Amino acid sequence: MGSKQSAFLDEFRRSFVHRFGETNWTGGQVAGNKASFNPLAKYRRNEEFRANEGIELGDLVTQIGGFRLVIEFESEAMIVQNLIKYWPFLRGELDVTPTEHMVMLHFSDWRSWGSYRDLWEWIRERICNDADVRVGVSAEQFDHGGENTAIRTRSIGRAIDFVEQQLNEAR
Repeated sequence: MGSKQSAFLDEFRRSFVHRFGETNWTGGQVAGNKASFNPLAKYRRNEEFRANEGIELGDLVTQIGGFRLVIEFESEAMIVQNLIKYWPFLRGELDVTPTEHMVMLHFSDWRSWGSYRDLWEWIRERICNDADVRVGVSAEQFDHGGENTAIRTRSIGRAIDFVEQQLNEAR
């Protein structure tokens, strides 16, 4: 995890705890936060499988109010792979199956092309309306502000408001 990402996630976690209280956080490339397809040898050099290979299911993750809260952070442009990878997970097509509603907050630097974020929204809409998704999903994207602390603080606040809205709607 890069220093920008670590600093942002620490700030997010502090703001989240201030609003909702302490929760147990995990995330990154740890064993309990990965899922895998059945690996295909033809897509591996020398048909070698890596035991630790898998799809990371969030840079920062916690459980709150019956939801799995997932935070994805991109240092620069929005990478749609970090949204698309959840689609087979939510459909139960990986070796790990979701058991509760997932709320995802995706942060990137909005100085990049807006068309990346438009594509992210198009994909999000299809995932959320896919009849084969096993659990509910809510997702939103936010500008992490780069070096601009005012934008970062405002976006973190909006993201936490989004989580609170999801919790209220579930009640």
